[in-house]
Amino acid sequence: MVAHRWRRKAITGATNRQGDGVTTVGVSVVMAAYNAEPYVARAIDSVRAQTLKDWELIVVDDASEDGTAAKVAAMAEADRRIQLIRCAANGGPARARNRALEVAQGQWIALLDADDWWEPDRLATLLDYGQRQHLDVVLDDIVLHGPRSGKQLGCWTDAVPSVRRYLGNVVTLADICGSSLSSFHPVVRRAALAETMVRYPEIRRSEDFGFLLELAWRGAAIGVYPGALYHYQIRQSGKGEAMYYGIFVTRRHWIAFMKSHGSDHWTDQEIRRAMASLRQQAWLGYTMYALRRALDAVPSARLRQAIRNAYEARHPFFKD
Repeated sequence: MVAHRWRRKAITGATNRQGDGVTTVGVSVVMAAYNAEPYVARAIDSVRAQTLKDWELIVVDDASEDGTAAKVAAMAEADRRIQLIRCAANGGPARARNRALEVAQGQWIALLDADDWWEPDRLATLLDYGQRQHLDVVLDDIVLHGPRSGKQLGCWTDAVPSVRRYLGNVVTLADICGSSLSSFHPVVRRAALAETMVRYPEIRRSEDFGFLLELAWRGAAIGVYPGALYHYQIRQSGKGEAMYYGIFVTRRHWIAFMKSHGSDHWTDQEIRRAMASLRQQAWLGYTMYALRRALDAVPSARLRQAIRNAYEARHPFFKD
């Protein structure tokens, strides 16, 4: 069976129009939030500051144990474009995002994590780029901020230079399989999600990777805007360990998905090489993170410094 290809439907006309009793908006912003009380107001304020005002924000509180839900509820009272959904039990970010997708009405879907924020012109810029380039999914580079100081440490493409070649280009399934493009936060046409029925795979780690992979497999046109309009807050130095381990979780999920759908993509040598490269990167990266966490147990100060230097050379954005 070949990948399901769907005909993209042109989206025309004004937004916020009434049709069949449902009001549509330009963009539905999807935010999963868990114990994000110190950050969530900044994230929401960055949405409210967008030059494009035609949006709705759907915040799914994933059974937070702090004051996240109360803070969002107060902001929703002041702005009716903000909607809060509360989960009775913690189900992880993928399940929370899927709950938001069930009620989203926007022509585009934009993902924002509760501890991150946007440049004011991000939505307007990426939607314009997506329309002009006839894309279903638009990605952009991310600006990284340190976990302790919060200072700007550079962009993802500074930390992973191999990704720079995708800026300003359309990317393929093989590109996504063999790169860290899923670190970027997508803006997606809702028509593409409706036609393909793609949702976040409900796995605890690297669900973004699985989501982007399946969109590519289904035939979505994916492109990367040549700029960085998304600010990513690194919350803990060990976060990368989960990211690299998550690659393995997603890889198993993806192989099972393709086999169950009878996909001929898995016989494609380019895809197989990309996935093998990704596995190698993940093993190396995970080893570097494990070494860094074990530094305190190393008796030699010289050896500790050598390990730290090697780690920071590979991951300069974690120097903070």
